[in-house]
Amino acid sequence: MLIEAIADRAKRLPYARRIFTRLLATDRYRFFRITDWVRDGQENLDYLACKTIEFDAQGAWIEIDSGLRVRYLDAVDGAGADPSIYSGNYEPILTKICLELIPKNGSFVDVGANLGWYSLHAAFHKQCNVLAIEPNDFIRRYLKSNVEKNKLTKIEIEPFVMWSAAGENLSFRADALGHALSHVDPKGKASNPVFASHSLDALKMQHRITTLDLIKVDAEGADLKVLQGGEKLLKSLQPNVVFECSLKWMSRYDLSVQDLGSFLEKIEYQYRAISNEGRLICSSSLENDLAHGENVLIFSNSKANTTLQRLSKVEGVFVE
Repeated sequence: MLIEAIADRAKRLPYARRIFTRLLATDRYRFFRITDWVRDGQENLDYLACKTIEFDAQGAWIEIDSGLRVRYLDAVDGAGADPSIYSGNYEPILTKICLELIPKNGSFVDVGANLGWYSLHAAFHKQCNVLAIEPNDFIRRYLKSNVEKNKLTKIEIEPFVMWSAAGENLSFRADALGHALSHVDPKGKASNPVFASHSLDALKMQHRITTLDLIKVDAEGADLKVLQGGEKLLKSLQPNVVFECSLKWMSRYDLSVQDLGSFLEKIEYQYRAISNEGRLICSSSLENDLAHGENVLIFSNSKANTTLQRLSKVEGVFVE
């Protein structure tokens, strides 16, 4: 009787209840972990400002305000991918610009799609056809699972390393995660896998692309190389293009601002540097304009007025 009375009192105390259950009711003890998950999960929902956190056999999924679910990059210690992805606030100005430039049921090519932020949003909000290109096998698995989880059937994924010409053997560093780490290695390290390059012009033929609204390129410094491989596509279909233009990473490939200027003149495009505050800047010096932000919008001269008028209506974007 005394033992039962002590046990009954002990079970009313949280820590004592855990000890009692672990010793005398092991089948129940493992369910204490669910209690811990629920409490931690509720705190994390508030902290991350996300709608839900869901677990399944693949891992954890975080739902953001738009309703999209993004798989947590659990294979990387710490924050996984950029934490702003999980709060739904990743590159907000650039996201607005890209979505404005894609009409309903339009078409979008996402070079360097990574986990799929832009591809997912384009397919989800615009119901457009998306070609997401990601050569890093590890990242591409997460991209594929994000597409499948959100049931976005209009996204097609390709593993290509995009370049200025198709068929070149390129050393690709795919063993590192992080900003500007997964890239074509001009030094050709022996341990890197070798990929046969692909080009935008070859992609146009292979996928029979006849209309294209937007191309987004994030090729870790090789962005101009990618665009040079699409000269015919750019001239014929005249899509808008958003890409990263980091002078630091361009130097890997002996590319300069002057090279970009010459290419834009050749294909009859013009640019606007996208500042971190949402200003679209075009002064007499592209190099100076890039000091305000490393993303660039380019568009055909013949579509300049239409493109800029559309973007002038986007909240947080200021056309100069």
